[in-house]
Amino acid sequence: MRFRKRSASILVILLLLAASVFAASPGLVSYQGRLADGAGIPLSGNHSLTFNIYSLAVGGAPLWTETQNPVVVDDGLFNVLLGGISPLNDALFSSANRFIGVQVNGGAELAPRRQIVTVAYAFTAVEADSTTWSGIKGIPAGFADGIDDVGAGGGGDITAVNTSGGLTGGATTGDANISIANGGVTAAHIGDGQILNADINATANIDASKIGGTAATLSRSNAFASANQFNSTLEVCDSTIRMDCNGISIGRNITPSATYLVQSRRNYSSELARYGFYTSLYNTGTGSVYGSYSSAIASTLGDAGSGIVYGSYSLGESDNATRYGSYSVCSSRNPALTTGKSFGHYASAFDGESAYGVYARATSASFGYGVFAESEANSIIGYGVYCTVTNSNQGTAVSALAYQNTQPSYGVDASAENNGASGVGVLGSATSNGGTGYGIYGVASINTTDDWAGYFTGNVNITGTVFMPAKMTRIDHPLDPENKYLVHNTVESSEMTNLYSGNAVLDGGGEAVVTLPDWFEAANKDFRYQLTCIGGYAPVYVAEKITGNQFKIAGGSNGLEVSWQIMAVRNDQYAKANPMNAVTDKRPFERGKYRFPEVFGLGKDRAVDSFDPLSDMEARRAERELLSKQGPDRPTEDETNEE
Repeated sequence: MRFRKRSASILVILLLLAASVFAASPGLVSYQGRLADGAGIPLSGNHSLTFNIYSLAVGGAPLWTETQNPVVVDDGLFNVLLGGISPLNDALFSSANRFIGVQVNGGAELAPRRQIVTVAYAFTAVEADSTTWSGIKGIPAGFADGIDDVGAGGGGDITAVNTSGGLTGGATTGDANISIANGGVTAAHIGDGQILNADINATANIDASKIGGTAATLSRSNAFASANQFNSTLEVCDSTIRMDCNGISIGRNITPSATYLVQSRRNYSSELARYGFYTSLYNTGTGSVYGSYSSAIASTLGDAGSGIVYGSYSLGESDNATRYGSYSVCSSRNPALTTGKSFGHYASAFDGESAYGVYARATSASFGYGVFAESEANSIIGYGVYCTVTNSNQGTAVSALAYQNTQPSYGVDASAENNGASGVGVLGSATSNGGTGYGIYGVASINTTDDWAGYFTGNVNITGTVFMPAKMTRIDHPLDPENKYLVHNTVESSEMTNLYSGNAVLDGGGEAVVTLPDWFEAANKDFRYQLTCIGGYAPVYVAEKITGNQFKIAGGSNGLEVSWQIMAVRNDQYAKANPMNAVTDKRPFERGKYRFPEVFGLGKDRAVDSFDPLSDMEARRAERELLSKQGPDRPTEDETNEE
């Protein structure tokens, strides 16, 4: 079904928005038209019609739109009321130029648009819009001159304005100005006989002798013998300290905030160190001393509120300088002392859905470190980061995630460099677990290029058994090293060898030529042949050795099947640069030691590894057990619940 661009014609438009003296306007416009297909045949049935009103005959955005579905079309004719879905208003017709366009069943708008014209009775509304004051019918007598000079009670003009009760001024005619007479304000005019803050000028200097019941006097020392309550702002010195019912501000003349109970603010341009908050406490007894103790607690036990509680919140901002959100130092007064514990920062989180002992976040920087930890100049062991998880349903000592970064990213980046003894970049150990133990467990999946559960650059030393479904060797292709790899399954041998095999059927002359891959001679040398007859016997032999990546079998009969096998020594560039020696001498520090001393009936002290990761892990485990039993010093329950 197709529509001609001019298939819709406007038969009648009734604009009923105009005001009428006979009835209220229904706010609808009647619209009729005729629809036909491209051949001029009238349409019938239900159709979806979209009507748009524009200020232009061509182009422009619609001022109003409405879709009616279904619209019944009978022999091409339809009749709709516009405004029943998207209301019309008089502002839409504030201009005489309005045009209507129609779309049928979501198609292109029919052309041309039709101009909306005025219905005959709407001229009454036009006349009402232009009628002058004198042309209005039925005006009350009091409005005949255009001025309402009759009061609600039928009275006339005000004849006089009189004053009393402390007021002065007034007049019998014209403008009447009224003011308070000198001495006109008496006790009778003050509510309850009280002088309130609003009654006193802001710059008034009231003598202290006239203010009773308080010791807050001016220009003299004050002693408060009893409790005093200040319900407004108290300013000290040059307003560097201000207090009111909201809180305290220190440092400069700023209004105390209801958000921050205590504020310390000051502008400095100095090379000297400045401290917004400084505490110094000396402990001369055995109790605990806290240089700074912060506690933020929900108001009521069992509160279901979702507000955030910060025990301590720090923010450090500067430009082109070092910034510390929080800087903590804890040390022994005697540097030579080796007893007692020092916590640069101690954080504890417990209860709730999620608990974070330390939550660190670094954003929008050139180099961002969520946590940067250093441990140096320690006499025994130093831990940059030390993590334990105990007594949990499932524990992960370290969980690292590199997420949605634009460059190659690392969940964990660990290195051991410039150490006096052995260095281990990542040390993993799993012992004494109820199930399977994984020293290191790697998973890689659904990556764009390759999935490497483990990727090593350099030699890999494995002292246990390797279980795998396949063992592959992948090298640069000898004939196309820039674009291709050559992949082989490996063969256990005292040489770097490759093994190839296949079957060949001899022709009528008892011969067969076996064609090998085009890279065969480039990747191998020193070929060794084996031939085996299948289903019969014949003195088959290699008639022609490998040349041009093929060799020839002869000495059989027509149709005899021969299985062949070739063993070859690797001759690729990597194999030539890294020749294999089946027997090598142990290095001096390995002599007298064994890779597997236990199979020779010897103890672990005869192991070839000079650094024993398992022994080190045992020491770490013992230290963790000690910490879990005694625990670090922390505030008592009574202290953490102080208010």
